[in-house]
Amino acid sequence: MFLTINQSGKLKHKKVILSIGRLCKEKGIHEIIAALPYLDENIILLIVGKRFSNLNYYSELLFQSYKLGVRERVIFLGWVDPKNLENLYIISDIGILVGKVYESLSRFLLDCVNNGLPCIVRDIGGNKEIIINNYNGIILPFNFKTKDLAKNINKLI
Repeated sequence: MFLTINQSGKLKHKKVILSIGRLCKEKGIHEIIAALPYLDENIILLIVGKRFSNLNYYSELLFQSYKLGVRERVIFLGWVDPKNLENLYIISDIGILVGKVYESLSRFLLDCVNNGLPCIVRDIGGNKEIIINNYNGIILPFNFKTKDLAKNINKLI
């Protein structure tokens, strides 16, 4: 596939959080990383998105993950060919979309639902059109706290 041998070995006996989208601050990846220290160590985060589209943010995320002691649990895959995305949905346990950007219809959420993957989303845009709270995912208030995100990840995973 597209994971390195070292990265694919990390997935054995792990719970996987999946996040797919542009790598930019508005997408809230830093908020997911901030929740990792509150989660069991067998939970990892797969991030799909062009890391070179915003090198400053990518560097901030790397620094944050090192500072919080969770660097080994964060895997940046970069851009992934859409033909290979289905494999990521299969190996993942939940999807998370906590960006502060209005999206009328998220392709990521549609793909998660199509693959039976529960999602945690921020209450913004069209997320409520796809995710039904406590049915196929959890809708967090717009100004959620990191510990609330962690608590809900634990609930779904």
